[in-house]
Amino acid sequence: MLDILQSIDEYFFIKINQDWASNSLDALMIALSSSKTFVFLYIWALIAALRKFRKKALIPIVAMLLSFGLADSISSRVFKPAFKRVRPAYEEHLHARFPDGQGHNSFGFVSSHSANSFALYPLIILILVDDPKWRKPLFFLMIFIASAIAYSRVYLGRHYLGDVFCGGILGALIGWGIWTFYKRYFISKL
Repeated sequence: MLDILQSIDEYFFIKINQDWASNSLDALMIALSSSKTFVFLYIWALIAALRKFRKKALIPIVAMLLSFGLADSISSRVFKPAFKRVRPAYEEHLHARFPDGQGHNSFGFVSSHSANSFALYPLIILILVDDPKWRKPLFFLMIFIASAIAYSRVYLGRHYLGDVFCGGILGALIGWGIWTFYKRYFISKL
């Protein structure tokens, strides 16, 4: 069964990293993978939380930080050491377009980028946007951005599709759990 999953992952890796790749997309994919690209979103979330909740802003800010922190810690400190799945850029038979300079001890399952973005980005909208006219489209925009980040990780040879898919599920579950807890215990107090 694992051989079949590995074959599927390699097939989609080759499609995304090589067959569907284009020099005109390279800069966009690198930008999507960079943690610096979305600093504006984090600054906006901080300012929006302070404006919306004023003195009680610590609670939603902690909820967002907890979502990100749990996703990052669980993906990096639990899954990667437990599974020790080698990143595709280190598989000689795959010939990844982009070399990975992180070293051979950097494992890929699950993708922390995917886990982090699926845990945090939709949660930001759920906490900060009340207007239903804006909430739903912005929520789906955040899902789209998280998906684009996940795709960029395969495009750049850092992960297999299974890594980013499972990372996205992990992040979504963490974000949903934090949102459920936040909604149940804190919304009425803010």
